[in-house]
Amino acid sequence: MFVRESYASPIRHEYLVLNRQKVKKFLFVLFAAAAMFAGCQKDSSPVVNISKADLSVINGQLKGTWLFPVQTMNVVDSTNKVLAGGQYMTAPAFQFDGSTKVTIMPDIQTKQNGTYALSTDKGYIYLTIFYPDGSSIKYKVVSADAQNLKLSASQPYTYYDDQGNATEASAVSTISLKKQTSADVTGSLVRVTVLGGTKYNVGIYVLRNTHTAGDTSVLLNSQVNLSGSYTYSFVARPSDHVKVDIFGDPSKTTFYAYYNGLALTGSIQTDDTEMVTTDGWNIP
Repeated sequence: MFVRESYASPIRHEYLVLNRQKVKKFLFVLFAAAAMFAGCQKDSSPVVNISKADLSVINGQLKGTWLFPVQTMNVVDSTNKVLAGGQYMTAPAFQFDGSTKVTIMPDIQTKQNGTYALSTDKGYIYLTIFYPDGSSIKYKVVSADAQNLKLSASQPYTYYDDQGNATEASAVSTISLKKQTSADVTGSLVRVTVLGGTKYNVGIYVLRNTHTAGDTSVLLNSQVNLSGSYTYSFVARPSDHVKVDIFGDPSKTTFYAYYNGLALTGSIQTDDTEMVTTDGWNIP
């Protein structure tokens, strides 16, 4: 599960669930003021009673389009000790109608029409998304405000250590999304985000079809000796091919590429020191 995946096949998890603790009487204020879902208490009771009216308020906050998805996965044991971590994977963007319908957008070329429902259990708010093929994913809300939505996930996982010993564990993922802005609608922007656990160098290129002299490769930006996160955006043209070339440790470095907030997808070629995009990664 923690092997680097081809971006041509966005990952879908079957048991995604979200987390939160909150006070009923503060729900409307928290959403209206763009505060976090977690950490508030209605009273001294350990279990929060969330009503249908509260869920209606939350549904109104969900209404809209949530873009730039980033998913992080860790494997943890029964004590929440991290056995393997720091893996980043693709995740879908969502568009909620504020009632029961959702459009699921795993990449720029794919849209699926589904439905969703909000529910509560023991003070937690859950968001279940039903896919057109009959499958479903249940999310637990970690936090939300006017610009950010964070969901968490957990599913059973068997972890094998270096000696081949098996441990029953959980694969826990966290998905973060951003609310769509006017720039996302009209900007025709490509955004590349690199996340590195060690030093790395990066080059962002675009291969632009001139229709007369073949493809022209243009270096847009390059940086050396980076650590942590790096983001670069540029205005794209139809048929542009995005090339990302990263020198570093592929096991500790990954990246996301988006067009208008939706995931660009394609193949990645890797060796011990380099990652580079190959097929795919094209602007429609």
